[in-house]
Amino acid sequence: MGCRERKPSWGVRDERPRVVVENPDFGVGFAVERVLENAGYEVAVCGGPDGLVGQECPLVFTGECELVSGADVVVHSLNPDRREHAEVLRALRARHPGTPVVVEVPGPSAARHPGLLDGCVVVPFPATRDSLVGAVAEALAER
Repeated sequence: MGCRERKPSWGVRDERPRVVVENPDFGVGFAVERVLENAGYEVAVCGGPDGLVGQECPLVFTGECELVSGADVVVHSLNPDRREHAEVLRALRARHPGTPVVVEVPGPSAARHPGLLDGCVVVPFPATRDSLVGAVAEALAER
């Protein structure tokens, strides 16, 4: 499941926490999906604005995203230095303030965007398996 589908959606809910992974590189996104699934999470991957050829990000433009609405946490690995990527994070925080967000970002980018990242669990890019799984657990614990 994920944003490559025409209408992305979650399957039947089970006991696992749901994580949306926003990553413009589908190969990396799906590698992260495997890591998080092996850690016990239900995962959906979205390529963000880069993965929506000829479409706009529904979260940014309509305020609605079925994946985010059903998520317990979002792993945001989009580049905050790109306007359209930063808009996704702004929309996510404004429209789903109760959903914890893990942001994977290089240190220099994090330093340039302290307000945008305030309240997020920040993981230095590139995240390791342990740092990513730990950040998701931390975000869920703070919920």
